[in-house]
Amino acid sequence: MNTNVENLEIDDYLDLYLLAGKMGDKLWQQDILEVLKNYEKNKSSEDPVLIIHNLWLEHRKINTELLDLYRELRKEPENEELKARIAVLKKQKVAVCRKLYSGEKKNHHYIL
Repeated sequence: MNTNVENLEIDDYLDLYLLAGKMGDKLWQQDILEVLKNYEKNKSSEDPVLIIHNLWLEHRKINTELLDLYRELRKEPENEELKARIAVLKKQKVAVCRKLYSGEKKNHHYIL
């Protein structure tokens, strides 16, 4: 799968598409549309159980990182960099949880 697509959510690509339109950059808009088309093709061909498994692995990794950062924050409660990294990880965790909920709800018959 395209690693660029893995790093950005579809909403991010749609925002970029709108931005490209406001800038009048038709070529950029076309490139974004191609990425989205390929994303959907690749997404539909993946094993739903594998997708959910990978999401749980990502969830576990984020939780471990958060715990480590909170331990560091106890030692340095005024460290703004730690607070910023925690905020980013919390957003990532919410995004993963949404994907998990959606994936498990949609594919519950594969998991049981």
